[in-house]
Amino acid sequence: MTSPQFSDSARVVDALLPFLRDSDRSVRFGIVDVLTESYGIHSDLFPLDQLITELTNSESRDASAILKRPIMARALFVRALRDPDQVTLIRQTLDSERYTRSQQPMVRLWSNQVLVILDLADLVHDQSQTREQRAQLRQSLQNYRSSQFFGPNYQWAIQRANTWIDRQYPEDQTGGR
Repeated sequence: MTSPQFSDSARVVDALLPFLRDSDRSVRFGIVDVLTESYGIHSDLFPLDQLITELTNSESRDASAILKRPIMARALFVRALRDPDQVTLIRQTLDSERYTRSQQPMVRLWSNQVLVILDLADLVHDQSQTREQRAQLRQSLQNYRSSQFFGPNYQWAIQRANTWIDRQYPEDQTGGR
C-alpha cells in the first residue's frame, strides 16, 4: 500500500505536468524545482529506469517531453547526492552502448550530461569528510561555477551541491567558511 505522503507527491506531479505545456515560460520553469525534487526524492514512485527513459526519450517532440529532460537529469543528481550508491548505479546504467554511445545524438547528449554532473556528486561524497575538506570543496565548486561550458544543469548541480553540504554540515556555518 502506498503511503499518503507518496500518494500526495504523485498527485502533485500529475497536477504540475500539464503546466510544462503552458505558453508562459515563467510558469513552465517555475515548476522545475518542485518536479525535480519529487522525481529525485521519491524513488518508490519514480524508479530509476523511468527517470532514465524519460531523460533519453528521443522519439517525442512534445514540449513537455523536451522540458522533462533537464528535470530528469537534475532528479538523477538529487538521487546521487542523497545516496552515494545511486551514483554507481546511474553511472553503470548510462555509461553503456545504449546510452552514452547511442547512435541517437539526443540520447548521447543527455546521458553524458548526467555523467558530468554525477562527477560533482562523487566529489561531494568523497571530499566531505572533514571541515577542511568541505572548505576546499566549496572553493573548488566556486571555481567550477565560473565555467559556462557545461551549461545550466551543471551550474544548477554546483549550487545544489553547495546547498547539500550546508544542510548536511550546519556546524560549518557557525565557524564561517
